Amino acid sequence: MDVFKGYKNVPKEFMGSCVAIGNFDGMHLGHQELLKVAKKNAKKLVTHSLVYTFEPHPSQVLSGGKKLPLIFTKEQKIQSLENYGMSGAVFEPFNNDFAKISAEDFVNEILINSLKVAAIVVGENFTFGYKAKGNVKLLKQILAKKGVLLNIVSPILVSSSVCSSTFIRKFILQGEVEKASKMLSQPYLLAGVVVKGHGRGKKLNIPSANLKTNNELVPKNGVYATRVEIENDNKKYLGATNIGFKPTFNNNEELSIETHILDFAANIYGKKIKLSFLKKIRDEKRFSSSAELVKQINKDILTIKKVNY
Repeated sequence: MDVFKGYKNVPKEFMGSCVAIGNFDGMHLGHQELLKVAKKNAKKLVTHSLVYTFEPHPSQVLSGGKKLPLIFTKEQKIQSLENYGMSGAVFEPFNNDFAKISAEDFVNEILINSLKVAAIVVGENFTFGYKAKGNVKLLKQILAKKGVLLNIVSPILVSSSVCSSTFIRKFILQGEVEKASKMLSQPYLLAGVVVKGHGRGKKLNIPSANLKTNNELVPKNGVYATRVEIENDNKKYLGATNIGFKPTFNNNEELSIETHILDFAANIYGKKIKLSFLKKIRDEKRFSSSAELVKQINKDILTIKKVNY
């Protein structure tokens, strides 16, 4: 898949593509439906399927500096779009100047005159342009005059709730990773590198891998059953992942993400790993002694061994 920084850098061969527009943070079931429709149109019209998205997320610019934790890193977003078979992706630099472009100019100047779109796919709640004044009604009116095909995709419902990045973010922050997984169609994933910790797990005979990640959205503190994938290892393992501040040791430590990988003993410092969150086992808890902590961890491991991964 080809990736372009802004519409001005899209080459001629991608002009006249079928374009799916959105933020695509998390690639949930609703996003997947947009991509399916775009690919279907592209096949019918014998052209490319193109994603038009924004970097950074518009809410991070328009919220006055308030940080919105994203579900995906940019790398994960690109990989996911590629996995769905898209021909290309435009990452439009979003700043205060871009935010001032009127809804009409966004459609006429960028989508029609510059990208020369053959078809557009959006969700029915899609808004665009200065102060989000543009909506699907306006988009329909403009495109009808230009002879451009428009597909408006209805929301996807999961357990009576609209599938959205907002709901997924909420579920993950609450530790409800199973609910998030249903909307994502796969477990929520943190990726990163294994770094050295304090070595307490090894001393307790329960060694753990400490994850350093660029993912912004971290599940609520607690113990989780995870699926672990390790760089250059084709096997998938079960893990007991603890997220928290290690209250038993009273060290005022920074938040840590550490995983005891079941039936695994190799040294993986410096290696990349992925943690897929399958189920929350319990909340983080302070124990009266290391012995009590070890006893509880062993109980957690027995529980996790029953989880299907």
